[in-house]
Amino acid sequence: MVVNATSSIDPVDLGDVLAEIARFAATEPALTPRPIEDLRAAASRGNVVVLRHDGGLIGWGVREVLRPGLAEIGMMYIKPAFRTPAAFIRLARELANVPEALILATYDSALVRLAVLEFGFREASLGQVIVRSRGRFLAKRLSAESRRAAEAALRQKRASEAALASVRQEVRVGLKPTLALLDAERDAAQATMQAANADAQRITTAWGLRALLGLL
Repeated sequence: MVVNATSSIDPVDLGDVLAEIARFAATEPALTPRPIEDLRAAASRGNVVVLRHDGGLIGWGVREVLRPGLAEIGMMYIKPAFRTPAAFIRLARELANVPEALILATYDSALVRLAVLEFGFREASLGQVIVRSRGRFLAKRLSAESRRAAEAALRQKRASEAALASVRQEVRVGLKPTLALLDAERDAAQATMQAANADAQRITTAWGLRALLGLL
């Protein structure tokens, strides 16, 4: 499988690309949604990297500027059918192909080892990252955008639960097939996971900040 990673996105395709990224971020538990305006601004600076196979969008990542000379790699995602070591390395290499220092926040030990061995990253504590980013690493996780993303995820969860209850009733009286109920249950489960992920990230960040301030 031949894949290509680039930050040069055809302006004609840019709207569709960003819309697809935003759509996946709104439904994938592993991703935290970003406002489409933020994605558009990042793309204008060449900080949105896309991964393609046969012209189709199969993955992406965003370099999110924390301060001059320092950015965080975020929203890194490859669609399940295309997840191979080669695809990941291709995307990661293009994301890392900048002179600025980069932060990659992850709990995945295998990913940490790969970042260290393949791209020359070094492990750092939360405190070191906060100092290096002058607080921006935490601030972006407690920002209004982060709060709105968590609130949007919660609204989507409630809407999915309401839709599930409605479909369940329609299936019970024979207005819809059982397959529709399975689809609704899947959508509700995804929305629940997305809301839990967004909320957990904010809680973890808040407790990390309290620990650093000696408030625990």
